[in-house]
Amino acid sequence: MKLSVLIPTFDRAEHLINCLISIGNQTFPHDKFEILICDDGSKDQTFGVIQEAKRTFDFPIRAWYLDRPERTTACLAWNFLVRKAKAPILVLLGAHMIMAKNALELHYKYQQESEFGNLFVFGRAYRVHSVLAQSLLNSVNWRENFQALEELFISEYHHSQYWEVPYCASIHKKWIDQIHGWDEDWNEIWPDDSDLLVRLKAIGVQSINALDILSAHQFHGEQIDPICGPECKCPLVHLGHTWPGPELEWHGEEKDIIRNQYLWGEFSALEI
Repeated sequence: MKLSVLIPTFDRAEHLINCLISIGNQTFPHDKFEILICDDGSKDQTFGVIQEAKRTFDFPIRAWYLDRPERTTACLAWNFLVRKAKAPILVLLGAHMIMAKNALELHYKYQQESEFGNLFVFGRAYRVHSVLAQSLLNSVNWRENFQALEELFISEYHHSQYWEVPYCASIHKKWIDQIHGWDEDWNEIWPDDSDLLVRLKAIGVQSINALDILSAHQFHGEQIDPICGPECKCPLVHLGHTWPGPELEWHGEEKDIIRNQYLWGEFSALEI
C-alpha cells in the first residue's frame, strides 16, 4: 500500500459521490492505495453512499461512523483516520473535493522525489462557488477530461476562483505522528489547518504548491458570489486565496508544537 487517502465527512453525501467517482478515475494503480472515511455523525444518506461505493469500486474502502454529542471541527476525525492508515504517505482529501484523474499519481511522484521526505504538497483547487456551478457539474465530462471542468468555471458566463489550499494535499505519515496530529481542542471552524501547518513547519516540513495537481472544491453552504453574466466585471481568475502563505510562522514555545499528547484520536467509532 503506497497511499492512504483520508476523507472526514459530515452531511456531504451528494459531494462524497463525486469525490469517490473522481477517485475511481485515478491513473494511480487502484491496488496501491486505500480509502479511509470517517463519517462524523452525518444525518443524510452518507451511509448508503459509502456502502454503494464499496460494492462499485475496485479499491479498498474502510469507513467508521462517529456519533459524538457535540461536533466542532474535523480535527478528531482527521486524527482517527491517521491512526488507521496503513500507507507511509497520506493524502488529505475533503469530501467536497473532485480530483483530476492524475492527482494521486502526481502526489506520489512529488513525495517520492523529495530528498528528505519532508514535503507537504498541495495543489490548485477550482472553486465551485454557486448553486448554478454545482448543477453544471452534470453537464461537463469532468470524469474523463478535467479541462472541461476548468473551461466551465473560467468562462465569460461564470467567473470562478482557484485556491491553493490543503483540501487535496499529501504528506508522509511520520510527520503527522511526530506532532500528534490536528489540535483536538480547537473550537473554531477556521484555521485549524493553518495551525497544523505552522507546527509542521516548526519541525522542518516544507510546503510546496504544485499547480499541476488539480481539483475542484464543490459548493456547500451559502452562495458566496452572484451568478455572473457576460457583462460581469469581476476577474475570471482570482489569485488572492493562497494557503499557507508566507506569513504563517511558528511563534510559540517548542513544548506546544506537540498537541493531544495523551488522548490523540481516542474515541469510539463504529466501523461501517
